Amino acid sequence: MKKSLTIALLFILVLPLVLAQGEKISIETSLEKYGPGEKINVKVSLLDFANKPLNNQVNLVFEDAKKITKIEKIISSNQFIDIDLGDNIPPGDWTITATYQEAKATAQFIIEESETATFELNGDKLIITNTGNTRFVEDIKIIIGNTASDKNIDLNVGKSLTFRLIAPDGNYDIKIIRNGDTEISRSNVALTGNVIGILDESTSRQSGITGGLRPDEESNFSPLKNNLFVYVFVLAVLGAMILLAIERRYKKKAK
Repeated sequence: MKKSLTIALLFILVLPLVLAQGEKISIETSLEKYGPGEKINVKVSLLDFANKPLNNQVNLVFEDAKKITKIEKIISSNQFIDIDLGDNIPPGDWTITATYQEAKATAQFIIEESETATFELNGDKLIITNTGNTRFVEDIKIIIGNTASDKNIDLNVGKSLTFRLIAPDGNYDIKIIRNGDTEISRSNVALTGNVIGILDESTSRQSGITGGLRPDEESNFSPLKNNLFVYVFVLAVLGAMILLAIERRYKKKAK
């Protein structure tokens, strides 16, 4: 009797450990590579000690190779589920770690690099936004009427730049070209100003991308201010001539 009781107690104590150790967990994704913003289709298979499906909640952790970005999710086991990690997650190798109690499994997938940006022309405002998942560094061509300029754009992920297009008062055809493709083509855009140029209106960068022009310097291009030195020089010459005439007059009176 005592022996049977001991065996029963051992069975009660050992069985949960056997069951726990018998749980099997694994991860699979439907693709090896995903584009930025594309949902990750993932399945966590969870089986009990008898290899029967165990339907329960499992914890997932998504982590990039540099271990900078970490995203946690809770999903149901034994079914494919779409996971949205966001549009701007870093490109490269990623690891998924699934855990259920003491069971753990990992899998890998790749987020592809995408260097993209949107271009908007709202009135005289040109807005460029990095919509990719990596730094956007490219040369673009901005054409105002018959004047073209190649400009380098450098934007971090999710950042924007706003430029104001200026030109002597009138309507102009505007084109924005990137890699030989026309991003924007607009006719009869009303612009104002004293010179043709592009002003950087972002708070972090005050210098313009045309000849170092800043927004508060645009008025310096008026004819009066451009010729200020000439006017000062003429006035100085006239003053000298008047002083010379006065001096000669006093010399004549002294004689």
